Amino acid sequence: MAIRAVQVSEFRTIVLSLPDGAPEVPLPYGAGHLVPSHIRIKLTRQQNAAKCTGQARVFGKFRDPGGDLTDRLEDADFPGGVHWTPEWITEIIHSACPIGWTIA
Repeated sequence: MAIRAVQVSEFRTIVLSLPDGAPEVPLPYGAGHLVPSHIRIKLTRQQNAAKCTGQARVFGKFRDPGGDLTDRLEDADFPGGVHWTPEWITEIIHSACPIGWTIA
């Protein structure tokens, strides 16, 4: 029996370190801030489509609401195109987009 499979999306994942640091970001799901150390960008594009979507996962250390930097590792997702995603993350998502792909 032959099963027909048609590719409906293409994925590209890029991991970037932030050696010079980056602005702290408020955690979207709770109190405190994330002090970024690196970022993972995942791009998704439908096959034969001119547009793709991007999502960032930012990794770093947790700064508690009192302002103390902890050793606790934290990460948070920031979808591209959402109003609460910081501008610097949106810019990195756009710069990671391959030639010929357009961020939706």
